[in-house]
Amino acid sequence: MRACIQDLQVFALLPPLHLKDLIEKVSIMGMEIDCFFFYEESLMLEFCIPANRGDLLCVIGIAREIASSWFWEIAQERTDQYFTNTVSYDSVHNLEYCIWARIEKNKQMHSCIWLINRLASIDFLSANFVNDVLIYISYEAGCPIQSMGVSSKKVIQVRNACLTETLQAENGIVYSLSAGDVLMTAGKDILSVLGFVVNSFFSSDKAEDLILLVGACLDIGWMRKRNTTFNIKTDMFDKFERGLADSKGFKYALFRILNIFMAWKKHNNNCNKRNVTELLYEESKIIIPLNWRWFLEFVGIQGGLINLFKVQAKLKVIGIDLVHRSDNIFYFEVSLFRVDVQNAVDIAEEIIKIVGLDTLPVMPIKRYLGRDIILSKEREYGTFFCFSGFFEVINYSFVAPIQGNLLDFYGVFLINPLGKSTSLMRPNLLVGLIETLTLNREHGNCGISLFEHGNVFFQKKYRLSYLSEKLNENDLCRDSYVQEYRSISGISDSFKDNELKNIIIMFFNFRSIVINFSPSIKKRYLESFYGEEIYIGRSFVGVVGFIFMKKIEKYCCFEIFTDLIAQCSVSQVYEQLVKYPGIRRDLSIVFINSIAICEIQRVLQWISRLNPMLESVEIFDIFDSFGFREAGNRSLSFSFFFRCWKKTLLEKDALIFMKWIVNIVFRKLEGNLRR
Repeated sequence: MRACIQDLQVFALLPPLHLKDLIEKVSIMGMEIDCFFFYEESLMLEFCIPANRGDLLCVIGIAREIASSWFWEIAQERTDQYFTNTVSYDSVHNLEYCIWARIEKNKQMHSCIWLINRLASIDFLSANFVNDVLIYISYEAGCPIQSMGVSSKKVIQVRNACLTETLQAENGIVYSLSAGDVLMTAGKDILSVLGFVVNSFFSSDKAEDLILLVGACLDIGWMRKRNTTFNIKTDMFDKFERGLADSKGFKYALFRILNIFMAWKKHNNNCNKRNVTELLYEESKIIIPLNWRWFLEFVGIQGGLINLFKVQAKLKVIGIDLVHRSDNIFYFEVSLFRVDVQNAVDIAEEIIKIVGLDTLPVMPIKRYLGRDIILSKEREYGTFFCFSGFFEVINYSFVAPIQGNLLDFYGVFLINPLGKSTSLMRPNLLVGLIETLTLNREHGNCGISLFEHGNVFFQKKYRLSYLSEKLNENDLCRDSYVQEYRSISGISDSFKDNELKNIIIMFFNFRSIVINFSPSIKKRYLESFYGEEIYIGRSFVGVVGFIFMKKIEKYCCFEIFTDLIAQCSVSQVYEQLVKYPGIRRDLSIVFINSIAICEIQRVLQWISRLNPMLESVEIFDIFDSFGFREAGNRSLSFSFFFRCWKKTLLEKDALIFMKWIVNIVFRKLEGNLRR
């Protein structure tokens, strides 16, 4: 991975880097600098990234990794002056890394406390204050606001809208702004609008208070009190929108500060800390339950390491109040301005920040221990297909079948491809990206794996022409796992000889799973002749087929529900090993020759089923001497092994078992003890 040292400083806002120190820091983090050279007056570095660190395949990932281990060592002496003095934007730029250092070192959330104090003492319309707030929350979320298309030379302000200001949408409608609206601007460019937006389709007297982020992401509709969609777009809005989409943490932090600004706007006549704090808690609140035992098991923290009263006090300051406790269930009341806290996982994250990330163990205890077998099966599936000439490209389904008519889009280039062959994303993977990811999460389909057959191949381990002649009938019908959501996938024209289909049959046959192919004639996004769905019993587990062959020439792929298949294929049941020792006893019995040995073994197996403590029976000797043959008898020696699940067996217990066996053998087989 190549990176320019200037880019590292820009993306993570690093202080001036010394190459010697950088090489030392990188080696500690598991990376290596292979070489460095100058290119167009820039120092270029080549990093060797470990195979298991997929988060370091871009410049930003490397920059953040370096910053997380660098800042807290070199910036301890300079952090306090930022929080004690009012600093202008130009001077803040030189101290930005100190803010991040304070956050990384404390490992806690201080933004809400700090913002309330600043709101109570400083005019919120001050340009310097707005820049302070935005820079602070940007480093709280680990995403500089400059990376969102906002120039560092432009002053960011929050101001009241003028009566003459308007916004024009793509459809030609002109939206007028009310005098009481609040705008966030960067120079002359408007980043967002808070308040009322009025057009000719609904009157201003019916408009309600709303927070509208102009041109922003589609997944914030729950924040609006009105379902009206505003299609306002400009170049600046698009850049700001893309920046928000890239950083979920910054988006939540920005929403929180916008809510505080709106609250401050309503009550700006009484500028004191008490009124602002009371205002934030007067807003509507939601109740979220948290299972405390689940939380401790999930993060791997012992209960004695958490001071619950201390955590409760700090949570109350940031808008999360413990209102009721019932056994292990804690009920938290969350203020409206904490839009980033919507479920129990968000509250658990806030508690972890307060307790400190250093308190967490290096290897947290896994919560879902029962999925270990399923996860290992999924890894096994990936290895099988990779050795068959495929490579796994994504772990979620990227294609929504409800939008199959949009497959005519051209392909797009990836920003940081792993190789030349993966630089172009197929058009069928581009359709319905956000919508499909949401559907998969709602329906629990997070185990979908996508495999492609491209220009990069692994060594083939199995014969592709292998076909099973006989498939054991095994009804693995799982009605409860029938998926509501159907994904689509495709293969290219190079597989007309059913080579891919043979691989799939071989894959299931190795696991003794019977599959059926059902033609997908009614699916408009698949070729009617080649498109087929894969079923285990009546459960839908995948699709193989062609998607408009004329559109795809280079790639071929298919999707498969690996988590569903893993649950169907895990048929072996394992029992716990007995921890108590056993007792072995030998016995020689004389039988008449007319009794076959197989009949003797059948009786001994029946005896073992009657007594669960009899773990095994073995024949280790057959004695047939001249004296026994004249009498028409023969002697067989047996070895009996006894073990109990609940206790260690004693000598008297073994004696009782042996007498019981001798009596049964004497009655059933007319055998006698050998003298």
